[in-house]
Amino acid sequence: MPSSPFLLPTTEETDELIIERDPREPTVWLVRHRGLRLVVGSAPWPKAAILLSRAEFQNPSCYAIIGGAPSQLGMPAVPETHVGRTGRPPVRTRQHRQSPPLSPVRTLVIITTDDEKGLLFDEAAALERALHVEAARAGSHKVVSRPPRDRGLPPGVITRVNRWLDSLRWMLAVAGCTILEAKQDNPDPGLTPDLDTVAPAAEAEVLPPAVGWTTAFPRDLLKRPDARWFQLDHPEVSATALVVDGWCVVTKGSRARVKEIRSIQPGLKNKRLTLVSSGLLKPVCGRKDVLETTRDIGLPSLINAGRLLLGSNTRGRRWRRIS
Repeated sequence: MPSSPFLLPTTEETDELIIERDPREPTVWLVRHRGLRLVVGSAPWPKAAILLSRAEFQNPSCYAIIGGAPSQLGMPAVPETHVGRTGRPPVRTRQHRQSPPLSPVRTLVIITTDDEKGLLFDEAAALERALHVEAARAGSHKVVSRPPRDRGLPPGVITRVNRWLDSLRWMLAVAGCTILEAKQDNPDPGLTPDLDTVAPAAEAEVLPPAVGWTTAFPRDLLKRPDARWFQLDHPEVSATALVVDGWCVVTKGSRARVKEIRSIQPGLKNKRLTLVSSGLLKPVCGRKDVLETTRDIGLPSLINAGRLLLGSNTRGRRWRRIS
């Protein structure tokens, strides 16, 4: 019987998501939503067996099979996507291997819920239809499957699935799946024409981190007049953070506690250790209980920043706005 492995050492956590990457193959992703109990799995087609060995993906699910049409006449190729639903993902995947819905197949994405039953019948039907509609509307992929014709779906189920979509856009993007992302000039870097036929690209937009951290920011972000500033004061901790346009930046010189609570989330503990090893958090001279940030650090949220600085699972209510 398939079973979920232990918590992987390459696990990252945010306030809402738990992200796992299989150490055997880092291109295999598992993204969980804490509150909605949604699970998104993504794997290259040759590595799909790793994903399908998970207990979560033995139950009713929706899925997307993604491939790429070759570029023509120097124009960027548009990835193709087949969306469906199934009661048994491993069985359905074997059927698609025997008769691929598109060619070549590159990626398998599965969406289900984190319980023993998976998606309910009406949930799967509503989600499959929503994925067809939203992927076609986004335009970054060509949807080659036909939308389902289920009728009479309960309004409550449709409302629930529509609420899921907001989180699924984020979860899918974290897992490397862009079927719900708006069409870009060059939607898939893996399917581009010859470089000689493409105009030089503009400077890439720098986005706030959905997970982890970053030290790369948009120009003049820290000088924005519309930014909100927050202060965190706690024994051993004194920090300032800026929040604007989805960014949360803990400023250079902010102080964090060395001590951590025993129940600290594994992903948060790993993040603290990595920041220390990379020199972004360093001990304060003459103090054994305090660390200090050596650069401005972008984090997913104020809550995540507070947990990082305090070494705990706090909800972030300790931050107070100062401007």
